[in-house]
Amino acid sequence: MVESLLSELRKLLMAPGRRCKWQRYAAPDTKEPGTRILCPYGILYGGRGWLVAHVEGLPEMRLRQLNRIVSADLLDRSFQGGRTSSSQTMRRVFRCVPGRSDQRRVALVPDAAGDAARWQFHPTQNTTRETDGSLTVRFRAGGTQEMCNHLFTWGTAMTVIEPENLRLKIAELAEMLARRHGL
Repeated sequence: MVESLLSELRKLLMAPGRRCKWQRYAAPDTKEPGTRILCPYGILYGGRGWLVAHVEGLPEMRLRQLNRIVSADLLDRSFQGGRTSSSQTMRRVFRCVPGRSDQRRVALVPDAAGDAARWQFHPTQNTTRETDGSLTVRFRAGGTQEMCNHLFTWGTAMTVIEPENLRLKIAELAEMLARRHGL
């Protein structure tokens, strides 16, 4: 479903006078998929795929996990503009999963610092090159699980400095993976 949905969404996003979609979405806290009319603005790729869309009847744009979209159909009506800018939505990327907005401080070892310096972890980030060659990245964001999913892609090249709840979650996930693999 996700493969055909992505193809359809790409065409829709490129079309002049973009069209609305009717969507059935299986939210994690519901038994039955809900139905919404949405106006898609873009697709975010990361640990998971997300659809950025204005949902009819709601005041601001939302992020919808692509793998939770059960079905989607094109409606014969177009839309113009949204009530929340896409840049405001992008600043909340790591707030996809409900959670507090904490200061995140991540250090990347010298071998990975060059790649990390060219990577945007968050639109509000600031970076500091340390005397040992490592890179410290700081930003405010929520969504501990989403952060863990992304930070795992950096492997042992990264160390979470703060907040403590993110450090603990990374360690917990690493232990679970080790147990899963019999270690």
